Amino acid sequence: IKILSTSLLCAIALSANALAITVNPFDTGFRGSDGYHNAGNLNYTVGRGTNPRENRNFFVFDLSAIAGNVSGATLRVFNPAGVGYLSPDASETYDLWDVSDIAAVRLGAVSGSSTTAFDDLGTGTKYGSTSVSLADNGTWVSIDLSAALTDINTSLGGEFALGGRLSTLNPVAGGVESFLRFGSPTQGNPAPELILNVPDSGTTVALLGLALAGLAFVRRRIA
Repeated sequence: IKILSTSLLCAIALSANALAITVNPFDTGFRGSDGYHNAGNLNYTVGRGTNPRENRNFFVFDLSAIAGNVSGATLRVFNPAGVGYLSPDASETYDLWDVSDIAAVRLGAVSGSSTTAFDDLGTGTKYGSTSVSLADNGTWVSIDLSAALTDINTSLGGEFALGGRLSTLNPVAGGVESFLRFGSPTQGNPAPELILNVPDSGTTVALLGLALAGLAFVRRRIA
């Protein structure tokens, strides 16, 4: 019975999987290095377009319904086909950063305004990074957010935001270098996804009940 008990308990530990919860952002957008941000434009392009300014993007998520300790996190964004990635370089590096002032980042502003919110989207704590290229046009791009887990768990019950930038832009503006160009659900693209892994407590309890019932049955048979 002792050996059987140990086996059943091991089965519980191995089978109690985490749930993968998908959270879509309730706000997205980009801010320019000249201070510009149109709060009504949900496009989350990043890099440099036909305008010589640099654009940094953001994603804001509502985590009020998430409970339990988050053990894993990934951001998935769909890069539009055709011109989602456009650059004279073979690849660019896309970084994700923490956002210290979500309200300020979401606030609309005209060109010539303060660039504090723009700076916020590409400085501070770097959560993750990935290399992107033409091969990513028309595909989902995933960025691991293991480095963000502490901040995500701290943000449970409230809002959590990510800021993104292309860290490999040429120092002198000389053409388009962009990623996620024309990226937003309003332009026919799938919504970005924040995938969170949380304990599946329901599965754990159910498995424990089955294990205990099995032990009781074995004991009765032996008796």
